[in-house]
Amino acid sequence: MNTINLTYGEFGAILDGIKTQLRRPLEPQPKKADYVENEPLYYQREWTCPYGNVGDLIHGVCGASRLALKIVESRIERLQELDKHDAFDQHIISSDVWAEGCRCPNPVAKFALLWDIVYGNKYPWASNPWVWVLVFERVGEQRRG
Repeated sequence: MNTINLTYGEFGAILDGIKTQLRRPLEPQPKKADYVENEPLYYQREWTCPYGNVGDLIHGVCGASRLALKIVESRIERLQELDKHDAFDQHIISSDVWAEGCRCPNPVAKFALLWDIVYGNKYPWASNPWVWVLVFERVGEQRRG
């Protein structure tokens, strides 16, 4: 069974049943010559998701804890294709929240800020990197204490 590393926040949101999507950078990033702009990348080349295929079970890992997740969809897209519905599925709540000195009144802006905190050194939001999008459902009955 493949694994995907989760932050404590992601792990808790999955346990609470309020996170059903993950985005992770595609590695390596395609070079400009490898794709046609404005065309879905997965139509241009056969890509194998490193986390598994639709229907596969993967372990979501956070420290010593594990969750069983079933992949129900995987796709490749540009990071900035994320919309507010995707942000909600990523467990980005819509609220006025101060984070890192920036007021984020909408879920996409908040996701962008959080993305840059985690991946900004190598894959900043502004560069609009290619990402794996995993839609999943939890398997099992484990509940948060």
